[in-house]
Amino acid sequence: WSGRNTFHKTVSIVKTQQAHTGWTEHVKFAIFDVPHAPGVFTYRIQKAQDWFANHPTKYAFVISQKRIKDESEIRAELRKIENLKGEGLIVRNPDALYLTGRNADILKVKNFFDMEAMVVGHNPGQGKHAGRLGSLSVALEDDATITFKIGSGLSDALRDNPPAIGTLITFKYYGFYPSGIPKFPSFLRVRSDRSLSR
Repeated sequence: WSGRNTFHKTVSIVKTQQAHTGWTEHVKFAIFDVPHAPGVFTYRIQKAQDWFANHPTKYAFVISQKRIKDESEIRAELRKIENLKGEGLIVRNPDALYLTGRNADILKVKNFFDMEAMVVGHNPGQGKHAGRLGSLSVALEDDATITFKIGSGLSDALRDNPPAIGTLITFKYYGFYPSGIPKFPSFLRVRSDRSLSR
């Protein structure tokens, strides 16, 4: 964690292979659970808070928690976080035991935007997608100079029979990088009601 609306800077620091001051001056380790502690979530997170109260450091912190009673409170809290340039919320069952992997006791809550782009290329897949589509290269409908890849949200059927070059698609995203490229783009649908040519 290095502050809100700093994802691009954080990724740059993390990807740098050599030791540098970015780690000590900008990035902090955010604690959101204690996997090996027994008991429910509220007990585990309290254990982390107690430990850091006795072992303060500027390099790590426990993520603050807030109890939410209903959907209207979730929506209000989501608006607050989005206004602070955050992406969304993690909603947890306070009485859940720790489980690895995805489960119904931990949910991501965030809004997304959608827009259109034109398919300009097909990129081969690797690993389990070897021999079929790995990702689409696309250009924004509103600014064809901005190009990027979309690899998530694609069904097996689309990977076997991808949208033709020149096809207009709709994708979802979560804001923009400073370069103008959409964050975390994911395929939604082919815009069969429209065609686009350049």
